[in-house]
Amino acid sequence: MFQKIKKFLFKAPSAQEDENKLDVPLAAATLMMEVSWADHKISDKEMEVGAKKLSEIFSLDDHQANALLEEGKILMNDSVGLQEFTTLLNENLAADQKFSIVLALWEVARDNDSIDALEEHQIRNISELLYVPHSKFIEAKLSSRKPQA
Repeated sequence: MFQKIKKFLFKAPSAQEDENKLDVPLAAATLMMEVSWADHKISDKEMEVGAKKLSEIFSLDDHQANALLEEGKILMNDSVGLQEFTTLLNENLAADQKFSIVLALWEVARDNDSIDALEEHQIRNISELLYVPHSKFIEAKLSSRKPQA
């Protein structure tokens, strides 16, 4: 922890500015990695589903989506919470877009047709920080069970 603080304080200003360039797709990818890592393992299937959902939501190609997930892993490891990412999404997305993010989080977590309790807890936290109503949280959970075409 001390090393992170020291690294942050003694970084060149331009390096700090570059690091702060967070955009909406990257924030969503980082939240996907937070959910995936909640059970302390990230499966290949979770990465595959995450890339697919990022591609669908943000009209990205596979390479861009995979790169965002890899960058999201790095941000997840360096972050101290979810607030930075959820605030950006709240400022830039409409309610239906935030619902699609929550639905994507459920689909990422449901990699083997079951959801770890820690992953569900993380999705609930993110959903609340995105101001997604509980009824929509449940709707997303139930929708993620349906076979995707």
